[in-house]
Amino acid sequence: MSEKTEKKKTEAKQEAQQETKQEVKQEAQQETKQGAVIYLGPEIPGVVSAGMVFSRGLPPQMERTLKELPAAGKLLVPVGEAVDARKKLKNEMSAISICYKRTAEYAAGKGAGK
Repeated sequence: MSEKTEKKKTEAKQEAQQETKQEVKQEAQQETKQGAVIYLGPEIPGVVSAGMVFSRGLPPQMERTLKELPAAGKLLVPVGEAVDARKKLKNEMSAISICYKRTAEYAAGKGAGK
């Protein structure tokens, strides 16, 4: 291999590493901006309790639940928006209220021994 070709490969590898570092840094900054979230749904046995706060991401069992029941994701709201979201829960026709009902049905099926 020529010296020029080797040099180009090395430069390309360094550039790719730099881009990866920047992407990781941006993702970390995005997570920090999002901050803690609070779960405003019903208890799901073995997964989450009502009012639980997550500040460092979601546990694996919650991630699995969100794959099975995406509606539960609507019940994870930034802590700063919790008051407004709780008000919306009182409106039976609001999206968050509908998601709450679906999650409650799901939770009932996941109860003790089911």
